[in-house]
Amino acid sequence: MVRSNSVLHACYHDMPKAAIAGRMPAVSPEEIDAAIAANVRALRARRRERQEDLATDLGWVRQSVSALEAGTRRVTVADAVALCKALEVDLHELLHGLDADDLRALGFGRGM
Repeated sequence: MVRSNSVLHACYHDMPKAAIAGRMPAVSPEEIDAAIAANVRALRARRRERQEDLATDLGWVRQSVSALEAGTRRVTVADAVALCKALEVDLHELLHGLDADDLRALGFGRGM
């Protein structure tokens, strides 16, 4: 079966640019937020802290910690730094669970 040029163009046009270039699409912000949310919940639980305790350490309100842990609050770089300090972990631990290629793109695994 031969496809018309317009059908081929439509298929090509709908592909992500990274896939066209032969690369995998980048990790989504939602995937990063979800990984951080799960790690913050686990780290806080390991420390036997309440959301209120972490919020106080961060200078946030409890609802902000709750939203972050629920994955409904976007995590900024400044948030990540503050979370690492408050939870006494490095960024690699905060990002645990992300794909190894994504971690390498951030410089992890390069003899840091």
